[in-house]
Amino acid sequence: MIRGLSRLLDQGDLAGGIALCERGLEQLRLSGHLRRYAHDLAACGAYLSVVGDNARAQRFAIESEALARQLGDQHTLGIALNALGYTSIASDPERARSHFKEAIGIGAPWCAASAWWGLGWVEDTAGDDPGAIRCYEQALELWSGTGDWRGIFMPSRASQSSPRAQRVARPRCASSPGPRPSLPTSEPAACRSGTPGAIGTSTSYAPT
Repeated sequence: MIRGLSRLLDQGDLAGGIALCERGLEQLRLSGHLRRYAHDLAACGAYLSVVGDNARAQRFAIESEALARQLGDQHTLGIALNALGYTSIASDPERARSHFKEAIGIGAPWCAASAWWGLGWVEDTAGDDPGAIRCYEQALELWSGTGDWRGIFMPSRASQSSPRAQRVARPRCASSPGPRPSLPTSEPAACRSGTPGAIGTSTSYAPT
């Protein structure tokens, strides 16, 4: 799974990354380790929402959300809710807002940061400039607190169509000491469709 996620984002190999992720997910499913399977489903769904594979991202996130609620795994639930939120922004912004607010309520800083960025995007597309900027700034503050500089860079890279998002995130990206990962060489569907690139799981693939 980790190799698959790395190929999705760091190497820009969408087909190869998805193939590795799906192979790893199937192995986990067959092993019976439901908690790890649910977590990795959510993580994969979140990363797929970055590269614009919304159908697959939503399918993974829906299954992960159900398992996380069954298992009482709040960490995994937060990741799944973020993935569901990002895949719903264009089609159902109110549903997206509900997912993001629930993720924020869970309280995990990284998931909350991603959810705040998603809420910012919802407000952004609705034309609420002050509301969008407040949410973006809240997200960046949380990401800064976690020390995960990729969290600051990725949404800025994938949210190129929003001047407000760029204005808030660019100074943080410019000063970040961390790596600047690449997206697929062709423009991600996430950018074309107006879905931002923020995700709900850290680059260390949080343990279960």
